[in-house]
Amino acid sequence: MGVAIFAVLLSGALYALGLIGDIYGGQADQKEYNSGGFDFSYTGTLYKGKLMGEGEIVFGNGDSYKGEFFEGRFNRIGTFFSAEGWRYWGIFSYGSLTGEGTRVSGEGVLHRANYDFLRVSQGKQPVFISADGWIYTGDFNDWGQTGIGSFIFADLTFYEGEFYRGMAHGSGRYLAAGGSTIYEGQFKAGYFDGEGTYSSPDGRFTYTGEFSVGYFHGLGEYADIDGNSYVGYFEYGLPEGMGRLISSNGWTYEGEFKGGYFNGQGEYADIDGNSYAGSFVDGLPEGEGHFEGSEGWVYEGEFKGGYFNGEGTLTLATGRTYTGTWEDGALIQ
Repeated sequence: MGVAIFAVLLSGALYALGLIGDIYGGQADQKEYNSGGFDFSYTGTLYKGKLMGEGEIVFGNGDSYKGEFFEGRFNRIGTFFSAEGWRYWGIFSYGSLTGEGTRVSGEGVLHRANYDFLRVSQGKQPVFISADGWIYTGDFNDWGQTGIGSFIFADLTFYEGEFYRGMAHGSGRYLAAGGSTIYEGQFKAGYFDGEGTYSSPDGRFTYTGEFSVGYFHGLGEYADIDGNSYVGYFEYGLPEGMGRLISSNGWTYEGEFKGGYFNGQGEYADIDGNSYAGSFVDGLPEGEGHFEGSEGWVYEGEFKGGYFNGEGTLTLATGRTYTGTWEDGALIQ
């Protein structure tokens, strides 16, 4: 848990540049502009206030492009140089790497392929098919997938629901390749985030409750096929705060947790009739507590590491008492 089911799926146009304002037509020669939030220098053709035709552009961040433009987007044939070291030459469509092209990584590795391309269904809904094997169908704008859509991964897992800027964001479902639902609920920036229900792909456990960046976080309910269950608060995947744990072995604990362990005040009882109420540290009685054994004896006093340690009184089932200082379960004085 804690890993987004995907990061940005489609970046949309590499750059989306609108009106540049000061020249409505003609030629620009290394003219400085700002459009769409980008600073850049442009040499080439302008038409109706936008980059059109042949041109060359250098961005303030070091990216550059040389080739054809249409309404401020890289279009048809061109070469893009990334400030991160890679470059691509081939076909562009309205700002995106589209169709046949060649990409060279920063390490000089050559990769020639059909890059992601767009087709429009009969209902005019965009469908993106990737050479890497994934398919997206749904709403799309300059920032990538935004709106309602569905995404089929190369491993045939599937997401359907709301998107924002190329990531699952809002209400949605994430399904296994066979169609069973892994998660249904709220997403934020690609993560399970908000209210939702998660079922492990192997079918061993379910969780219903609050999530944050992919983790169980907040109030929730957990149950597995072995019979273990927990109701209470979580922090980044672990019980934290008040909760109630029921073990498949029959024992129960209700009280405070920290880091997934009994920590703080709580009450424990097992199937044999033993019970403890008091303070815990890292899953063991520590501090002041009250222990009742299944044979009828009672100890009240101090614990450490799960043993009687410190001042305390042991009362046997016969009524006989032992009071004094204890060390690792033995009376020393």
